[in-house]
Order: sequence, then structure tokens, then C-alpha cells
Amino acid sequence: VAARVAWVMALVSSALFVAVALLAPRRPLREVLGAVGLDRFDAGRLWLPALCVAIAYPLTGLYAAAVSALGLGPLIPSPSPEGLEPVLRDPAALALYGLATVVAAPVSEEAVYRGLAFTGTLRWGFWPAAAFSSALFALSHRELATLLPFFAIGLVIAWLYARSGSLWDAVAFHVLFNGLSFILLLARY
Repeated sequence: VAARVAWVMALVSSALFVAVALLAPRRPLREVLGAVGLDRFDAGRLWLPALCVAIAYPLTGLYAAAVSALGLGPLIPSPSPEGLEPVLRDPAALALYGLATVVAAPVSEEAVYRGLAFTGTLRWGFWPAAAFSSALFALSHRELATLLPFFAIGLVIAWLYARSGSLWDAVAFHVLFNGLSFILLLARY
């Protein structure tokens, strides 16, 4: 029951993140959606986020192998988040975890880190804005071992968003990346 409640709360907090990201600019919602490109979805462009995931995912594995081989203990990512065993034994909790991880987190995190943080600091230039939003993204995952790879992934996502002008590309990358992680988690257990 605790796992179910926790993942319902994660879904609720994701919805609140999206609401804050859409309402924080204090502009009409239609204008905010247009500013971050959520008013234009192009399925023909999804090949690029998929290609970026196909490159980034193995690179994160190489990073994990390298820091492990070098014996850099605190930088070695764990194979799965702590405390997932109860979730994996409870189908309802697992479904909520999947929904939170594969759908809610990508939408809410991209709304906040690329929609607000990156777009809001773009006047500093692409690289400073991408670095700022990527640092926030990496730090929000609260794990030293994922700091460097998530920072790099944040840069890729910022590039995808800047290239297309649509947050949908960033969300697509994030959904695909997290979806692959979820599938691999299920395959391990």
C-alpha cells in the first residue's frame, strides 16, 4: 500500500510541476504553449530523439562500466533505484511506477527544466542556458552516481528542444529513455 501511495503522490506532484511550469510565466496558456512548441507536434521528427536515445543509452552504460573499472565507488550507478523490490512484487504499484516514470516524469521534468529553466535563461545563450537547465535536471535526481550522465543527457535534451523549437522532442527523448530503462528493469526481475 505504501508503494502505491508513493507512486500516486509522484503522479500528483508531476501534475503540479506541469501546472506551475505552464502558469509561472503569467501569460495566457495559449501563448505559453506556443512559446515552448507544445502547440506543434511533428511525428515525422521523432526519429531524431530515438536516434539520440540509441546513442546516449549505451554511453551511459559505458560510463557506468568505466567508473566501476576505475573503482570510483560513489560514482557507480546502481542497477535499479533503491527500494523498488516492493514495487516489483505488487502489480498495481508497478503499473503506477511505470506511469510515473515513463509518462509523468518526462512531461513534468521537461516542462520545468527545458520549458522554464532553459527557455527562461536562453537570453544568456544556448550553452549557458543548456548547462543551467542540465545541472538542475541532474541535481534533481539526487544521486551522485548519475550526476555526470544526467547532466550530459540534459545537454542532449536541450539541444533537441532548441533544434526543433518544440518541447515534444525533449519529451519524446525522455519517454524513450525512461521507457527503455523500465523495460530493462522488468526484464531483470
